[in-house]
Amino acid sequence: DLIRIVRNLNKGFDYCNNKLKFDAGFNIGSTINIDKKYNSIRSTIKKRSDMGSTFFITQPLFAKNDFELLVKLSKNNKYKILAGILPIKNKQILDNLKNKINGISKSNLLFEKLSKAREKDFSRISIDYFADMLSCYKKHLDGVHIMTSGDIKMAAKIAKTI
Repeated sequence: DLIRIVRNLNKGFDYCNNKLKFDAGFNIGSTINIDKKYNSIRSTIKKRSDMGSTFFITQPLFAKNDFELLVKLSKNNKYKILAGILPIKNKQILDNLKNKINGISKSNLLFEKLSKAREKDFSRISIDYFADMLSCYKKHLDGVHIMTSGDIKMAAKIAKTI
């Protein structure tokens, strides 16, 4: 419903269909889960694009396959997809991702590395992992959304390395 309302604002009408006296100019974004099959994700993107979304942000990507799928999905000029990146700085975040968060690939190299690491090394391991992934895939991505879990320094370190 919110997307429909904002789309109508962009067309020049308020929620009661009264003509606006200004151009709203909103960009409408949606989230997508990347842990599904390609055709399922494309179907979701098409549906949300038809409703008015012009860009998408993924749930956090952790697996190489996630990045490869996103590269394939990003080959479109009608919308942009920002890769969700979530550096993991402590065991609580790792446990929450493994047990409470849907829409992500839970079998991945980062989770395996962190499960064997000391918690004090989590930030460094996450930063190095995402720096490597983004260095490999960045030229094929529309953009990146770094989720910081309250630690903007981690985002700055990742951005600096790529």
